[in-house]
Amino acid sequence: MPQLETLGIGAGAFSFFNGWIYTNEHNPAKYAEAVDGHRPPVMRGKKLTATESITRLAVLGSKFFTLDMDTFHLHSGVHLDEYYERELKLLEAAGLVEVRDNKVECTPASRAYNNGIAMVFGTDTARRTRHPQAIDLMRI
Repeated sequence: MPQLETLGIGAGAFSFFNGWIYTNEHNPAKYAEAVDGHRPPVMRGKKLTATESITRLAVLGSKFFTLDMDTFHLHSGVHLDEYYERELKLLEAAGLVEVRDNKVECTPASRAYNNGIAMVFGTDTARRTRHPQAIDLMRI
């Protein structure tokens, strides 16, 4: 954390920079046609909202099994334990995370369920938003 700016190269690759997330053409023939024609092979791009940026930090941070709350606050402007209070209580009660030393850490037992933990941070019906997934960007 924070999400580094990345340039995805190849059909179906994702890029993230300057607050935008992009997906390249998924069809290899269309990707090659764009590259051969000296055009960006980007199929779709989206400027992330503030909520999506916060969610992205939580989702991607949880993929590395530890979220440092100070770092999260520095890059998001919100306190992780306040913003995700309900979600953290749910995950703690299920024994999937431990909150200690100003960090949220996945328990050894939860590492196999890491995608589920990321989904808890990524899907929030209370805020009516979710982390922009690949499928969102592929819709035409």
